[in-house]
Amino acid sequence: MRGDLSADRAGENPEISVTLEQLANQINSSREVVSGTLKNMEKQNIVRLRRGRITILNQKELTRLR
Repeated sequence: MRGDLSADRAGENPEISVTLEQLANQINSSREVVSGTLKNMEKQNIVRLRRGRITILNQKELTRLR
């Protein structure tokens, strides 16, 4: 399954509709690893996590992490 990418309510930050399980399966990882990584990114204000949604807050920093 692929996540859907859309704009958030303010129209500024891309939002991905995907569960942690779906994302983990897509990248051949575990949900626990994906969850921990995204929580660290959330602490750094790179993403915002909500149930079934990931909002990208800092695209530049996210790209730098690649």
